[in-house]
Amino acid sequence: MAANYWNSTHHKLCSFTRDQISSSKARLYDLRWINERELLSLDIFFATYIKDVAKRVALRQRVVATAIVFFKRFFLQNSFASFDPWLVAPTCLYLASKVEECTIQAKKFENKLNSGHYTYSPDHILDMEFTVMQNLSGHLIVFHPYRDLQSILEDMSDGRHFPEDLAQLAWAIVNDSYCSDAILMHAPYEIAIAAIFIAGFVRNIDLIPWLTRLRVDLKPIWQVVEMIMSMYEVGSLQIQPTGIVLKFPQLAYHDKLVSVTADKKKR
Repeated sequence: MAANYWNSTHHKLCSFTRDQISSSKARLYDLRWINERELLSLDIFFATYIKDVAKRVALRQRVVATAIVFFKRFFLQNSFASFDPWLVAPTCLYLASKVEECTIQAKKFENKLNSGHYTYSPDHILDMEFTVMQNLSGHLIVFHPYRDLQSILEDMSDGRHFPEDLAQLAWAIVNDSYCSDAILMHAPYEIAIAAIFIAGFVRNIDLIPWLTRLRVDLKPIWQVVEMIMSMYEVGSLQIQPTGIVLKFPQLAYHDKLVSVTADKKKR
């Protein structure tokens, strides 16, 4: 593993510009049938779904964060019409548990999630794991904002007084940021700074003087702030994914999804 973010495959091979993301073939195909807000809704829903699955199988937050990054990288190359996200999501979580040295058995997913949309066996996860790894080209290193966040918060608290819950809120915002594309586009420290700024705004603390003293380029910080705030706006709508996904005319798992949806309406 690279000693720092700037020398890692995360930065060199798995960081993207806004134009690269918006012009990817998979993203362009998805946007033929759904709009930007609906696509963001899918990202938010399945990032939240991964968090929920992780709680059920008792996996820690770092595994969750890595799994969401894998999920996002996968669907940056593949349309939501091509692979069932209900299978890809737990598969990314299973792979992330290995990468973060917190391995669990694939059978655990079947025991906890064998209902509703999730009707897969452990063998399905193991088969999909190979497909996910192929699409990620073996680039499994992920640098997260947590270390930067902790370091910056410690520096901020030196000789200054801030509300006790400012740090807790900043941590929560960093966790929420994984529902956006920020982790695909920005350095970990930029996400950490943006989360602290948003936390200060929520707590009515003017952090502009603090930002100007950091001597960092503020343009990417504002971009992350904008992405996170947009994510919160769309996330508050609580849009369910089934209706969005069914807009795709050539859905590889269309029959299964329609069947599950019909069963739910009968209940």
